[in-house]
Amino acid sequence: MPETHFSAAVETIERWRTDYPDTFQRFSSILNLEVDQFIRKLTTNDEEAYQTFAEMHPQLTAGSIFNPFVNANVVDVFDKVNTALKAKGYSGMYVVYDEFGKYLETSISRTTESEMKLLQDFAEKMRP
Repeated sequence: MPETHFSAAVETIERWRTDYPDTFQRFSSILNLEVDQFIRKLTTNDEEAYQTFAEMHPQLTAGSIFNPFVNANVVDVFDKVNTALKAKGYSGMYVVYDEFGKYLETSISRTTESEMKLLQDFAEKMRP
């Protein structure tokens, strides 16, 4: 599981703490642990803590499923996965984007500067 999943859970809990005190209080009351201890588990990539958070999220947010990619930086996600693969003995990953030329041809006129920056950052991170 990418490290970004755990950090997204922590960011959500911290957002509840500062911006949604009622949700934070409900979260704290149904958690079988002190919130700060739970956050420490998430920061050490404890998969059981993450699963607990993902299961609790719908109860606290009117049924919405936790999506760790909502505010995620795509470049960081790929970089962390690539790093994890290398730690497992792989040399990295290949990213194949079929019909990329057609994508550029059809969208270059309406592509924003930030989208082009994202593509550039992604390409630079994926270099060996």
